[in-house]
Amino acid sequence: MPSGPPWKSKVAAILVIPNFSNPLGSMMPEKNRRELLLLAEIHGLPIIEDDIYGDIPHEGPRPHCLKALDVSDRVILCGSYSKTLAPGFRVGYIAPGGYREQVMELKNAFNLGGPMLPAQTVAEFLRTGGYERHLRKLRQTYRDQVAKMRETVAEVFPEGTRLSNPAGGFVLWLELPGDTDAGQLFREARSHGITFAPGQMFSPVGNFRNCMRLSCGAPWSRQIETALETLALLVRQQMD
Repeated sequence: MPSGPPWKSKVAAILVIPNFSNPLGSMMPEKNRRELLLLAEIHGLPIIEDDIYGDIPHEGPRPHCLKALDVSDRVILCGSYSKTLAPGFRVGYIAPGGYREQVMELKNAFNLGGPMLPAQTVAEFLRTGGYERHLRKLRQTYRDQVAKMRETVAEVFPEGTRLSNPAGGFVLWLELPGDTDAGQLFREARSHGITFAPGQMFSPVGNFRNCMRLSCGAPWSRQIETALETLALLVRQQMD
């Protein structure tokens, strides 16, 4: 681990998604987690852990949160049920650790109360064990949908297209061959009623110009298959 901070300007906090990060779907190894905690301790920084995808592993048990290794109360754990139950619920949770007072002040300043009825509904679903039963089916569903989309992309996209192999979640990252411009591709795809996230969205300086993120959250259908075939055709046209 470097002795000095790996940044040049003042840093207020560290924001990470250790479990199935968006857009790669990768999982941070435990060694890296411990090093990150040590780095935060050395420099006196809080860590904001976004665990929104933690409940959706494709294989094996749910991975531990970074918060589980935190002995200094520096990790602010944030989670939500929008990816596993329904986006419209807007129900989540926060375990602020040693920053409870600051978090409560911000909560009171920006949002005095959340949606009580959805929150009570989710709480009852958790209490009765319904959520765990739901997750068992959901994990299998997302795993199958990601696998099907990977298979189809590998079949129809140009040679040289590289694909992520996410360990959880429901997003897929593509690196397109050559000088493909994902921003231009996005504009062309919209005219066909197709949307995706261009790679530039995931960089503050416009990197990943030839990359794109696909969502595998919708049930597989012929419509999705046709959309992928159309995207592949647009990529080939741009390469010609």
